[in-house]
Amino acid sequence: MKNICFYDTDTQKDFMEKARPIYVPGAEAIKLNLAELTRYALQNGYSIMGSVDRHSESDAELKVFVKHCMDKTEGQKKIPETSVANSAFIENRAYSANELKRLMSATAVYFEKQEINVFSNANANLLIRFDAAVVYGVATEYCVKEDVLGMIRRGLDVFVVEDAIAGITPDGEAKAIEEMKSAGARFIKTKDVLEGRVEEMLREMWR
Repeated sequence: MKNICFYDTDTQKDFMEKARPIYVPGAEAIKLNLAELTRYALQNGYSIMGSVDRHSESDAELKVFVKHCMDKTEGQKKIPETSVANSAFIENRAYSANELKRLMSATAVYFEKQEINVFSNANANLLIRFDAAVVYGVATEYCVKEDVLGMIRRGLDVFVVEDAIAGITPDGEAKAIEEMKSAGARFIKTKDVLEGRVEEMLREMWR
Protein backbone atom coordinates (compact mmCIF):
# COMPACT_ATOMS: atom_id res chain seq x y z
CA MET A 1 0.00 0.00 0.00
CA LYS A 2 1.32 3.42 -0.92
CA ASN A 3 1.53 6.36 1.48
CA ILE A 4 -1.82 7.57 2.84
CA CYS A 5 -2.28 10.44 5.28
CA PHE A 6 -5.30 11.50 7.29
CA TYR A 7 -5.74 15.24 6.84
CA ASP A 8 -7.41 17.31 9.56
CA THR A 9 -8.58 20.73 8.37
CA ASP A 10 -8.79 23.46 11.02
CA THR A 11 -10.53 21.56 13.84
CA GLN A 12 -9.84 24.40 16.27
CA LYS A 13 -12.03 25.65 19.07
CA ASP A 14 -12.96 28.94 17.40
CA PHE A 15 -14.53 26.99 14.52
CA MET A 16 -15.84 23.98 16.40
CA GLU A 17 -17.48 25.34 19.59
CA LYS A 18 -20.85 27.13 19.60
CA ALA A 19 -19.81 29.93 21.95
CA ARG A 20 -17.02 31.06 19.61
CA PRO A 21 -17.26 34.08 17.26
CA ILE A 22 -16.70 32.14 14.01
CA TYR A 23 -18.42 28.85 14.86
CA VAL A 24 -19.20 26.72 11.80
CA PRO A 25 -22.86 25.59 11.98
CA GLY A 26 -23.03 21.85 12.50
CA ALA A 27 -19.43 21.53 13.65
CA GLU A 28 -20.47 20.12 17.04
CA ALA A 29 -22.37 17.34 15.25
CA ILE A 30 -19.27 15.96 13.52
CA LYS A 31 -17.05 15.75 16.61
CA LEU A 32 -17.74 12.06 17.25
CA ASN A 33 -16.78 11.19 13.68
CA LEU A 34 -13.65 13.32 13.95
CA ALA A 35 -12.66 11.43 17.07
CA GLU A 36 -13.26 8.07 15.33
CA LEU A 37 -11.15 9.07 12.32
CA THR A 38 -8.32 10.27 14.54
CA ARG A 39 -8.44 7.05 16.55
CA TYR A 40 -8.44 4.93 13.38
CA ALA A 41 -5.44 6.75 11.95
CA LEU A 42 -3.46 6.33 15.16
CA GLN A 43 -4.37 2.67 15.63
CA ASN A 44 -3.45 1.82 12.05
CA GLY A 45 -0.21 3.74 11.87
CA TYR A 46 -1.25 6.43 9.40
CA SER A 47 0.34 9.86 9.45
CA ILE A 48 -1.98 12.61 10.59
CA MET A 49 -1.40 15.85 8.73
CA GLY A 50 -3.49 18.99 8.73
CA SER A 51 -3.82 22.73 8.94
CA VAL A 52 -4.43 25.25 11.71
CA ASP A 53 -5.10 28.97 11.59
CA ARG A 54 -2.66 31.13 13.54
CA HIS A 55 -3.58 34.78 13.24
CA SER A 56 -2.14 38.12 14.32
CA GLU A 57 -3.80 41.53 14.19
CA SER A 58 -2.15 42.46 10.88
CA ASP A 59 -3.39 39.44 8.86
CA ALA A 60 -5.34 40.42 5.74
CA GLU A 61 -7.88 37.61 6.31
CA LEU A 62 -9.16 39.45 9.38
CA LYS A 63 -10.42 42.24 7.13
CA VAL A 64 -12.86 39.70 5.65
CA PHE A 65 -13.67 37.50 8.66
CA VAL A 66 -14.09 38.36 12.33
CA LYS A 67 -11.10 37.78 14.59
CA HIS A 68 -10.48 34.09 15.10
CA CYS A 69 -7.72 31.68 16.06
CA MET A 70 -5.58 34.51 17.33
CA ASP A 71 -2.08 33.44 18.28
CA LYS A 72 -1.79 31.90 21.76
CA THR A 73 -5.52 32.20 22.55
CA GLU A 74 -7.81 29.44 23.77
CA GLY A 75 -9.79 29.59 20.55
CA GLN A 76 -6.73 28.74 18.48
CA LYS A 77 -6.28 25.39 20.23
CA LYS A 78 -7.41 22.13 18.68
CA ILE A 79 -10.49 20.43 20.09
CA PRO A 80 -9.93 17.38 22.33
CA GLU A 81 -11.42 15.01 19.74
CA THR A 82 -8.58 15.68 17.30
CA SER A 83 -5.75 16.54 19.67
CA VAL A 84 -2.82 14.16 19.34
CA ALA A 85 0.17 13.66 21.62
CA ASN A 86 3.50 14.32 19.90
CA SER A 87 2.14 16.94 17.49
CA ALA A 88 4.29 19.35 15.49
CA PHE A 89 3.20 22.74 14.18
CA ILE A 90 5.04 24.04 11.13
CA GLU A 91 5.13 27.81 10.78
CA ASN A 92 4.93 29.71 7.51
CA ARG A 93 8.68 30.30 7.29
CA ALA A 94 11.88 28.73 6.01
CA TYR A 95 13.36 25.77 7.87
CA SER A 96 16.52 23.76 7.42
CA ALA A 97 16.19 20.28 5.93
CA ASN A 98 17.05 18.76 9.31
CA GLU A 99 14.43 20.84 11.11
CA LEU A 100 11.72 19.78 8.67
CA LYS A 101 12.78 16.14 8.91
CA ARG A 102 12.44 16.29 12.70
CA LEU A 103 9.07 18.04 12.57
CA MET A 104 7.68 15.67 9.95
CA SER A 105 8.55 12.68 12.14
CA ALA A 106 5.88 13.68 14.70
CA THR A 107 2.73 11.60 15.04
CA ALA A 108 0.62 14.54 13.83
CA VAL A 109 1.87 17.49 11.79
CA TYR A 110 -0.10 20.71 11.24
CA PHE A 111 0.81 23.51 8.85
CA GLU A 112 0.08 26.94 10.32
CA LYS A 113 -1.52 29.45 8.00
CA GLN A 114 -2.72 33.02 7.86
CA GLU A 115 -4.84 32.53 4.74
CA ILE A 116 -7.62 30.16 3.71
CA ASN A 117 -5.43 27.94 1.56
CA VAL A 118 -2.91 25.79 3.45
CA PHE A 119 -0.54 26.00 0.48
CA SER A 120 -0.03 29.66 1.29
CA ASN A 121 2.44 28.07 3.70
CA ALA A 122 5.07 26.80 1.26
CA ASN A 123 6.01 24.01 3.67
CA ALA A 124 2.65 22.38 2.97
CA ASN A 125 4.12 21.20 -0.32
CA LEU A 126 5.65 18.43 1.79
CA LEU A 127 2.26 16.76 1.35
CA ILE A 128 3.44 15.54 -2.04
CA ARG A 129 5.29 12.78 -0.21
CA PHE A 130 1.87 11.14 0.20
CA ASP A 131 -0.03 9.39 -2.57
CA ALA A 132 -3.48 9.84 -1.04
CA ALA A 133 -5.26 11.79 1.68
CA VAL A 134 -8.41 11.25 3.73
CA VAL A 135 -9.72 14.76 4.41
CA TYR A 136 -12.10 16.03 7.11
CA GLY A 137 -12.74 19.21 9.11
CA VAL A 138 -14.08 22.72 8.46
CA ALA A 139 -15.25 24.78 6.72
CA THR A 140 -16.34 22.92 3.60
CA GLU A 141 -16.63 25.86 1.18
CA TYR A 142 -13.45 27.55 2.37
CA CYS A 143 -10.44 25.74 3.78
CA VAL A 144 -11.60 22.18 3.09
CA LYS A 145 -12.29 22.96 -0.57
CA GLU A 146 -9.04 24.87 -1.11
CA ASP A 147 -6.94 22.18 0.55
CA VAL A 148 -8.62 19.37 -1.40
CA LEU A 149 -8.19 21.14 -4.74
CA GLY A 150 -4.58 21.95 -3.89
CA MET A 151 -3.83 18.31 -3.09
CA ILE A 152 -5.45 17.09 -6.30
CA ARG A 153 -3.39 19.59 -8.32
CA ARG A 154 -0.30 18.13 -6.66
CA GLY A 155 -1.19 14.58 -7.69
CA LEU A 156 -2.78 13.12 -4.55
CA ASP A 157 -5.84 10.89 -4.64
CA VAL A 158 -8.25 12.57 -2.23
CA PHE A 159 -11.11 11.11 -0.21
CA VAL A 160 -13.39 13.59 1.58
CA VAL A 161 -15.31 12.24 4.57
CA GLU A 162 -18.72 13.81 3.94
CA ASP A 163 -20.11 13.24 7.44
CA ALA A 164 -16.96 14.68 9.02
CA ILE A 165 -17.04 18.09 7.32
CA ALA A 166 -19.26 21.11 7.97
CA GLY A 167 -19.92 24.27 5.98
CA ILE A 168 -21.00 27.82 6.68
CA THR A 169 -24.13 27.74 4.50
CA PRO A 170 -26.00 24.84 2.82
CA ASP A 171 -25.71 26.49 -0.60
CA GLY A 172 -22.01 27.26 -0.21
CA GLU A 173 -21.31 23.73 0.98
CA ALA A 174 -23.25 22.13 -1.89
CA LYS A 175 -21.38 24.18 -4.48
CA ALA A 176 -18.03 23.35 -2.89
CA ILE A 177 -18.81 19.63 -2.85
CA GLU A 178 -19.70 19.72 -6.56
CA GLU A 179 -16.47 21.57 -7.32
CA MET A 180 -14.39 19.03 -5.39
CA LYS A 181 -16.17 16.12 -7.08
CA SER A 182 -15.61 17.67 -10.51
CA ALA A 183 -11.90 17.96 -9.71
CA GLY A 184 -11.72 14.25 -8.88
CA ALA A 185 -12.27 14.02 -5.11
CA ARG A 186 -14.12 10.93 -3.91
CA PHE A 187 -16.71 11.30 -1.17
CA ILE A 188 -17.08 8.63 1.50
CA LYS A 189 -18.51 8.30 5.00
CA THR A 190 -16.78 7.73 8.34
CA LYS A 191 -18.17 4.18 8.41
CA ASP A 192 -16.42 3.45 5.10
CA VAL A 193 -13.08 4.58 6.52
CA LEU A 194 -13.46 2.55 9.70
CA GLU A 195 -14.32 -0.55 7.66
CA GLY A 196 -11.18 -0.24 5.52
CA ARG A 197 -12.95 0.84 2.34
CA VAL A 198 -10.36 3.51 1.53
CA GLU A 199 -7.60 0.91 1.41
CA GLU A 200 -9.80 -1.37 -0.73
CA MET A 201 -10.59 1.41 -3.21
CA LEU A 202 -6.96 2.43 -3.46
CA ARG A 203 -5.82 -1.13 -4.11
CA GLU A 204 -8.24 -1.21 -7.03
CA MET A 205 -7.13 2.20 -8.30
CA TRP A 206 -3.42 1.44 -7.98
CA ARG A 207 -3.40 -1.97 -9.63
